Formats: sequence, structure tokens, C-alpha cells
Amino acid sequence: MKHVKVCPRCSGRIRIHHPNIFSKMGFLPTEYKCEKCGYIGKYFLEVPMSELEKHRKLLRKHEKKGSKKKK
Repeated sequence: MKHVKVCPRCSGRIRIHHPNIFSKMGFLPTEYKCEKCGYIGKYFLEVPMSELEKHRKLLRKHEKKGSKKKK
């Protein structure tokens, strides 16, 4: 089963982000950056490819629920 890393904020695609030479050389942990919202972090969710769409729907539902509480 293939897993993909997704952004914890928007479930967008991510790419490796090297802010400095030490990260690129492996002295510091790898950082990832979301292509959709720009979130940068060291830890991203790994979701099975078969459950990716289900995860995105769940995240959207959670975001809508959270925005209602803020009002």
C-alpha cells in the first residue's frame, strides 16, 4: 500500500524544503512545504493513497465545524 504525505492544514501536496545548507546536507531534519497553503514543518501526515480523498473530506468538514464555533 502506497502512502503519501499531506499537509495537516489543507491536505495539499508537499515538497521538500531546504531553508539552509545544513538541512540539505542532512545535519538538520528535513523540512517540508505545502504547495497549496505554504505551511512549513518537519512532520506531515502520511495517508494511504486509497484514503486520500476521504481524509480531505474529513478535514474540510472539520474546518467548517471550527469556523462555526469562532463566530
